[in-house]
Amino acid sequence: MRGILQSGSLYLSPPQPLEKGTSLISGLSAKLSERHNVSLRDAPIPVLLQLLQDNNVNTLWIQQEPDLLGWEERINDMQELLVGDVEYESVIWRNGLETVSATEIAATFDNDELKHLYGVSPSRPTASRLAALDFINDVRFALPVEELSASRRSAGKATYQYVFDQVNPWQSSSRAHHGVDLIFLFGGYDLTSNPAAAAVAEDMQGRWIAFVNGNVPWNGEKRFAFGPHGKSGEITEEEFAARRRVRHFSLLREMEPVRLGKIFGGLAAGRISLLN
Repeated sequence: MRGILQSGSLYLSPPQPLEKGTSLISGLSAKLSERHNVSLRDAPIPVLLQLLQDNNVNTLWIQQEPDLLGWEERINDMQELLVGDVEYESVIWRNGLETVSATEIAATFDNDELKHLYGVSPSRPTASRLAALDFINDVRFALPVEELSASRRSAGKATYQYVFDQVNPWQSSSRAHHGVDLIFLFGGYDLTSNPAAAAVAEDMQGRWIAFVNGNVPWNGEKRFAFGPHGKSGEITEEEFAARRRVRHFSLLREMEPVRLGKIFGGLAAGRISLLN
């Protein structure tokens, strides 16, 4: 059995108990009935959208099911896995963090070493917002991919790890943002006007097809990089360290997951947006 994980894992959005969803639905239903005398099922779409906005409901989650119980100890169940991330996954929190002051961000980072490493300071608003995005990117995307891959390799499971760093083909200043890899993978756009993008798309599609058909997409002992500048290929540890914040990973590994989760929640909760 083989699978593909792109731009996240259950470490990003772990399964939530059924009671959480039930409670949310009950609360929203009561408010609809009180304000508009209408049920959740029958409410007009504009009313529903306003309700979600008023109650800061803009996240979805995977519901806890029996098949997902104990998933943390079962990450090696899959025999072969292709897994990776893009360079700027945390862009989906950018708009939300634009409204947060540097003082608030600094207060959320409750570890002085972490503040120093990421460059968080109450006197540096822009740097602190960028630091918050970097932290989110590392703790919920890049580091989990590293940990998952390392665990699988130590268990002798075939793991093909990649990084996707080719920028948005129409707006390079947007960087290699969350979801941009899908443009290259599924080939729904004409990229002939951007030869570098077209080259990455062709290579990526070929390697995904090879994996799906039971072939080896690249050397599983190496990471594979798609982009930037239209170049793709296996990379060394040193090259990987130039693409991801490997030095930051060391400190993150030393900290308690609960503490990291609290910092992430303080920065990210209610601030996700696809309008970036």
